[in-house]
Amino acid sequence: MNSSNVVDTKFVHFGDKIENDVFRTFQNNKKFWSKIEEGELIRILNVFAWCVIEDEQVDFKVGSKISISPYVQGMNVLVAPLAYVCRSEPQAFALLYRLLMVEMPRYITPTLAGVMDGVRLVDLVLKTVDRRLYEYLDQSMANAKIYALPSVLTLCACTPPLEEVLKLWDFLFSFGIHMNVVLIVAQLLLIRGELMNTKNPMVLLRNFPQLESSKIIKLSLSIARNIPDSLYDLIVRHTFDESVTLEIDDYKI
Repeated sequence: MNSSNVVDTKFVHFGDKIENDVFRTFQNNKKFWSKIEEGELIRILNVFAWCVIEDEQVDFKVGSKISISPYVQGMNVLVAPLAYVCRSEPQAFALLYRLLMVEMPRYITPTLAGVMDGVRLVDLVLKTVDRRLYEYLDQSMANAKIYALPSVLTLCACTPPLEEVLKLWDFLFSFGIHMNVVLIVAQLLLIRGELMNTKNPMVLLRNFPQLESSKIIKLSLSIARNIPDSLYDLIVRHTFDESVTLEIDDYKI
């Protein structure tokens, strides 16, 4: 089998995944689908996949090579808000490419290394700012690997309404994508009373309450000011620096 056939086979594999996931994107949001067609999201994601297949490693700020995947689950949700606000598919693709390849390449590695580190950082931040809530969730088997993973993976775009997602993304694009970790902790603190008063917090955390961007952003800025610089540094670098994984392992609170 020649190299072109290998590339074609690989692309078909990811192309099938893209079509299956796009079908499930924002299924209940009629306003979104009145403006966007499935074909738009499929084309944008297919072009991105082709770009990655041609060059599967990306040079980044820290001077290392990061192996990335042409497509991972969750990218369909990341492209949706961009397609919704952009005036053209090329514009949405350009923003998606910048977001994934430059700002958060570790979120699209085959092992989702950056996402998994982001989940662990949610735990570290929560443990730092509210140890009692952290310990209660831990004792109740409310694991961040379950409840925080979708929000980390999609930059909170998995939680409606879309209009509030867009406001949160305006904040993230201004302050840094890494702040998504803090936004998730802020959402936990906003429902702290309900979490502490239930015997099974995972019932509440399976689906986060609808986003209220102004409250979440205000609280997240307060949280960011009250965590150690060393922890904030890990949050900043976890989207692109592979050394963060081991540093999280060794981090002590």
